[in-house]
Amino acid sequence: MNIAQHLASMSYLELKVEKWVQNGFTMGHKNGKPFFIVGAVPGEDVRIKISKETKKHGFGYVAQSISFDEAKEIKIDSDCSLFGECGGCQYRHIPYERELELKKDSIHLAFPTYKNPVQVISASPIGYRNNVQWHSDKGHIGMLAGNSNSLIPMEGKVCLNLPDELQVENLKKNKRFKKDRVHYFRLDKEGIQDYSRKTQKLDILGRELELPPKSFCQINRFLVEPWLLKIKSLLNGSQSILELFSGVGMIGLSISDQTTNYLGIEIEKSMVQAAQKNAKNLNLQNHKFLSLDLFETSLSLEKVNQFETWILNPPRSGAGQRVMETLVESKAKRVLYSSCHLATLRRDFDYLEKVGYQIKELVLLDFFPRTSHFETLLIAEKTLR
Repeated sequence: MNIAQHLASMSYLELKVEKWVQNGFTMGHKNGKPFFIVGAVPGEDVRIKISKETKKHGFGYVAQSISFDEAKEIKIDSDCSLFGECGGCQYRHIPYERELELKKDSIHLAFPTYKNPVQVISASPIGYRNNVQWHSDKGHIGMLAGNSNSLIPMEGKVCLNLPDELQVENLKKNKRFKKDRVHYFRLDKEGIQDYSRKTQKLDILGRELELPPKSFCQINRFLVEPWLLKIKSLLNGSQSILELFSGVGMIGLSISDQTTNYLGIEIEKSMVQAAQKNAKNLNLQNHKFLSLDLFETSLSLEKVNQFETWILNPPRSGAGQRVMETLVESKAKRVLYSSCHLATLRRDFDYLEKVGYQIKELVLLDFFPRTSHFETLLIAEKTLR
């Protein structure tokens, strides 16, 4: 189904928006059924275009604002004509400052016993992404519609989250598109790279790091270094460090000047090999990297008890039960957890809280402006009972 057919098949509904809910959506009810809406604010009467509906709930985005007297102080006109339709952003209809407040509120809600302010580290919400995946279908190149596999053609259009180099028209001009259905592009120190096939080189805090093809990298080109510097400041005085889900060693290598004993563990062998190469190129002999499936294999207490500080930087699914059970049995005094998914961070921290770890600081890093996603840094220390 192409985008025209997809839109034609969608129905409309009028309702009153009641409240903010998770993931950037607002919620309203129609005939007792909840609908999750992009592009609305609480108190607004809207006509929504339904993008997906089941027997229990529905999803949609604002096609028309009927009345928003109660919400007029926070509602703004979206700066993107595709907002709501493409599904990439959830917050282009409110000021950026208000978006940050909502994200901070969600952190406080997840950690109600933390009474200090949540620090916010943010940068420009425009052109921040360092990579993109463009889809092609029947001669068109674009992105997928929200709640659909239908293509939204982007020829002649721009995505405000991308820099000029990664826009469709500039990539077409440079003949970057081949016959693949999905195209993977990333900006590195040498320009635009197809990161599904080529090794990339990044300058991070004055150090060159290599990333193997298809490897993960934080997408916000403005905040990678502030994120690493914040981690370094939070770990001040930590000399013996175990990092799990260590990738190509970006965190570990960035704090090497204060580390005497470091082990990074990562499942992907290609990333471990890259981390080992990066450490060798930087002449860091006390940095070791190991390939291990942390979801399937339990860590040896004998091996991990030599580390006073643990760093966790897992995927959205979180660190998982095996890791957290070993952590609470270990002799770790300090845990730093960097998470892109607040719910799994909260779930994993339950293990730590039960054995006496207390949060020392919570930081919101807005890696994904205008979307519902963000990174949370948590550092906790074990207290004597």
